[in-house]
Amino acid sequence: MSKAHLVFFQSKLFAVAGASADVSKYGYKVLAWYKNRQLPAIPINPKTPAILDIPCIPSVLELTNPESISNSLSAIHPDLKTPSASEIGISIVTPPKVTESIVHQAANIGIKNFWLQPGSEPENWENLAKELGVNIIGGGDCVLVMGDELLHSISKL
Repeated sequence: MSKAHLVFFQSKLFAVAGASADVSKYGYKVLAWYKNRQLPAIPINPKTPAILDIPCIPSVLELTNPESISNSLSAIHPDLKTPSASEIGISIVTPPKVTESIVHQAANIGIKNFWLQPGSEPENWENLAKELGVNIIGGGDCVLVMGDELLHSISKL
């Protein structure tokens, strides 16, 4: 387990950018992975009102706005208070150009932890992490493949 993975899973709230209501899409599968493990995760999708009975937010920019995420928080964990930006981790399941924009937007509001699911990584993702001073997991690591093992390892720490 890398430090990047450990830091990512210390997040108090997760979000899935590129979440989808289509069960065949990875945006759905990644969100379901979080939900099935009772990890608080908010779907980000500007065109869909809710996925897996969790209200969507339209943009990463809404993640630090308590009014914008209150319905989502109530659906996933009623006692969870709005976390600070540094306590949010975002799994991204979007095309590379969209991913780069999402990382820039989120970093500008203080979010520092990202997991770029396979196929979503822009070519310059490692340089992007250094440039913005953020934690990015990429290069083929997938939460659906590695997540359970990582959570198990973290629980032993």
